[in-house]
Amino acid sequence: MREKFKFISILFIAIMAIIFITGCNSESGSGTADDTGTDSGTETESENTDDGGVSIGIVLPTKDEPRWVQDEARFKAALEDSEYTTEILFSQGSSAKEKENVETLISQGIDVLIIAPHDGAAAGASVEAAKEEGITVISYDRLVTDTDAVDYYVTFDSVAVGGEAQGQYLVDNAEGSNVPLYLYTGASSDNNAFLFFEGAWNVLQPKIADGTFVIANSSEAEALKDKAELTRDEMGKILGQVTTNWDPNEAKNKAQTNLTAAGEDLKGNVAILAPNDGTARAIADVFATDGGELQTMLSQGKMLKSLLFNILLMENNR
Repeated sequence: MREKFKFISILFIAIMAIIFITGCNSESGSGTADDTGTDSGTETESENTDDGGVSIGIVLPTKDEPRWVQDEARFKAALEDSEYTTEILFSQGSSAKEKENVETLISQGIDVLIIAPHDGAAAGASVEAAKEEGITVISYDRLVTDTDAVDYYVTFDSVAVGGEAQGQYLVDNAEGSNVPLYLYTGASSDNNAFLFFEGAWNVLQPKIADGTFVIANSSEAEALKDKAELTRDEMGKILGQVTTNWDPNEAKNKAQTNLTAAGEDLKGNVAILAPNDGTARAIADVFATDGGELQTMLSQGKMLKSLLFNILLMENNR
């Protein structure tokens, strides 16, 4: 990959706030270019948009997952009484629709594009088009890959805060040995799905190797159970068997197929690794019909608006 972006973890919120508070006034008169090639010349508020604020375009991947609808509501609430104007569009799981959304926002003259891509690689051309128009590009939660047009990547540490925390929950709640472990992941088109799985594997693999867990639904993972570090290609093979594509309905169907195919030794008290809240609930509902005790790890919520707003403030005051 050839990304040249500022990777920003949620842990840096306080640092970013300090930089903003102490640096904005001194930098607002600068006429130099920043290290991403974006023009950062002197700019008054009235030059940003017709109404004196910054125009923000936000592209979210789908309305079919509650977390993105919640993000929409939170963005709206947080920006309601601010100087920022915003347009929020949904791509509904379609890269073509996502491209159309970005083009629409570019035509509206936005200053900042915030995008959580449906497909990280496919979104590259769209953000490059935005960058060519001088728009600041923020990749939100999911990384836009195979491009150097991303100015900021705003995310949690998906390996540690995501996957490792999920895996540790299952380890901490495991009782005895040979606990059936059902693995489920997000979409293979989403870089986060690989990061989450990498983190979970870091914690779960030693407990798979020592017999605490028995992999129940992936022959690829079973073949690699003694390998502590997986390549991306190896993870991709596992994801190919256990992906939910972040879709609760697909997760439900996959769980039903897995449970139907499972022998009695892989039923009852089981552990389930699920990629997000919506899919975890769908999977848990299926396994609950079997009457056993479930240890299901639901993913952490990922609302990063505090950091985003610090970035937007800095963009407004450059």
